[in-house]
Amino acid sequence: IVYKGTMYKYGTDYKMRFKKNKNSGSATAVIKWNKESTPYSEGVKSISKSFTILPKTVSDNMINITRNSKGKIKGLTVTDGGNVIKAKKKDYSYTYSEDAFTITFRNNLKGEVKLSS
Repeated sequence: IVYKGTMYKYGTDYKMRFKKNKNSGSATAVIKWNKESTPYSEGVKSISKSFTILPKTVSDNMINITRNSKGKIKGLTVTDGGNVIKAKKKDYSYTYSEDAFTITFRNNLKGEVKLSS
């Protein structure tokens, strides 16, 4: 981190933690200065910075579905750049017919995808 024009090293000069950074929406990064650091000696013990986590837009080529014997969705995963996200039921809803699924995402995921069954 650069603070007032000086580069500081993680672990040596400061530690960092995050608040509310697991879901889309507002989150906070908190930098806590070590007692030996210049900012701490100047009276700055910590710095907080807010940021926004955006929901991931889902496309059809990112989805893997497992179905039960009645054809309903049993499990749904979203793969993005090698990262696999196991979608929870609160993150999507769907409609289906004999020939297609329409999945609507919400919360940490967004978008609507239509898949042939």
